[in-house]
Amino acid sequence: MTLQDLIASIQAAATSGVTVNINVQGGAGLSTPIDDIDNDIDDDDLDTDFDIGDRVLVCHIRHDGTRVHTNGTVDSIGTDDKGPYVRVTGDNGKHYRCGLHYDEERLGSMIVTVE
Repeated sequence: MTLQDLIASIQAAATSGVTVNINVQGGAGLSTPIDDIDNDIDDDDLDTDFDIGDRVLVCHIRHDGTRVHTNGTVDSIGTDDKGPYVRVTGDNGKHYRCGLHYDEERLGSMIVTVE
């Protein structure tokens, strides 16, 4: 579990707003904000089934359980506070952050096929 996963878990479990402040002790007792620490995930090294520019079909599951499908183009591969993702810009103008592999759901969105 990464530090970011732990923070997200704490915030998700809270019924009211939670603020998490973390400082990492540097040399001579100095604090270094967490934003200044190198992220050990290199976006170029992410193992994914997709390449930037791929035309794909995204399945998005709405909060009410309805599945919506849209075609789109992979425009980036990266990481955020919720982990790695493949970002797709749909032909409908919406953006989706999907899992790195076919049928891998991430926040309700997944890529189901490549055109």
